[in-house]
Amino acid sequence: MLNKNPIIKGTIILTIASLLSRIIGFLYRIFLSNLIGAKGMGVFQLIFPVLVFCIALSCGGVQIAVSRFVAESKSRKECFLVLISSIIMSLSLSFITLGVLYFCAEPVSLFIIKNKSCTELLKYASFTIPLALFTPA
Repeated sequence: MLNKNPIIKGTIILTIASLLSRIIGFLYRIFLSNLIGAKGMGVFQLIFPVLVFCIALSCGGVQIAVSRFVAESKSRKECFLVLISSIIMSLSLSFITLGVLYFCAEPVSLFIIKNKSCTELLKYASFTIPLALFTPA
């Protein structure tokens, strides 16, 4: 039955992958809370939305655009050019976003998060933005 209908097979695979991802995320949160404690988790929850916003600025929508352009391309060379140009564009945007967040960490922590102790953590977290380019959505 699964070989006849690829939609059902794909749905089952995606459901299992999503379930495993949620379980791993849940276990990671437990590990992280034991490692850094309640106060550390609170600070992490404060800086995380800012970090996610910066990641969305630097590489949000690129995966969908690459999928579309690759589907429309006629040759492997065009696919490769789409891939390389998207990586270059996303890396450039991510390094710009890294610089902006790093150098504006104090105003962000004071006026947006409203917690001065987040300044150093935002600076450290800014270095993860280019690495987020290579993670699946």
